[in-house]
Amino acid sequence: MDVSPGVPTTLRPLGLGELLDRAVTLCVRNFWPLAAIYVGFAVLVEVLQFLGGPDRAHMMGTLAEALKRQSSGQSSADLLKSFGQYQPFGVWDAALLLSLVLLTPLPLAALTAASSAFVLGGSLDFGGAYRVAVQRWLQLILLNLTYAFAAGAAYLVFCIVVVLLVIVLYAAVFALKAIGVALAVIFGLALFLAFLGAVVVAGLAYQVSLCTCVLEGASFWDAFASGLRRVFVGVGLRRSLLVGLAYFAIFLGIGIVNAVGQGVLFGFVHSDVLGAIFSVIASVIAGAFSTVFLVLFYYDLRVREEGLDLQLSAGALPVAASPAN
Repeated sequence: MDVSPGVPTTLRPLGLGELLDRAVTLCVRNFWPLAAIYVGFAVLVEVLQFLGGPDRAHMMGTLAEALKRQSSGQSSADLLKSFGQYQPFGVWDAALLLSLVLLTPLPLAALTAASSAFVLGGSLDFGGAYRVAVQRWLQLILLNLTYAFAAGAAYLVFCIVVVLLVIVLYAAVFALKAIGVALAVIFGLALFLAFLGAVVVAGLAYQVSLCTCVLEGASFWDAFASGLRRVFVGVGLRRSLLVGLAYFAIFLGIGIVNAVGQGVLFGFVHSDVLGAIFSVIASVIAGAFSTVFLVLFYYDLRVREEGLDLQLSAGALPVAASPAN
């Protein structure tokens, strides 16, 4: 989604508060176009979850009964045997998984394209946003698979490191007694914080890669490499830790509100329809806001690291005639 020469932009480095303020302003101002892009997918996911609910409820009920019998000392062999023969992954769950894997890139790419247009002071309608999404669909699926493989490899390395550290800390505790226990607690806390920070930054790297793939037309591999470089190197790492923690805190709050709202509607009002509608509305709001916020963060990184604002300002200047001509 390139900016045409002559189109003015207001890109500049933004503080965290400015990022949040501008994201809220743009989301409110352009909510209905963004909502129209995402609402169909949100409804589809909610319907598939609703249809697969009885199977999941039966599975969880069977497991809860087995654990209850086990804790009371009763034999649960027959129940566990029936649970082992039960197939929890039904048709609707399979449809939900396939839709998440294959269809999710479409609304995300369309939201990203539209959000970029709004951030840069332009506009993009429903059809134009999805035309961009369809063009990048295959590359985004490949990007998702690349990140899934990288996440699996990183998790394996993390598990190996944890096992080695546990062995070392166990030896330290055995040799140093109380001091060893204190060291184990400190190292354990540091490892947890490092893991949390790495997860947050890696999540932002994926989002920046998605923006790179959609807005710059990059291949999945170039977008993958660019996202990691922009987020993990130089000023990007510091910005990503700060922005990522704020983003995590915001969506933790949104998740709590969503869970409480659905719990009230399902548990007290006893209305599955109202609960589903509330979930769709919450998903649309969260999707619109998160996409605008992440597109702003993507442009903020490019302004800070690549001088994108200066490049666009230079491109908007009139070209003087050459003296030789």
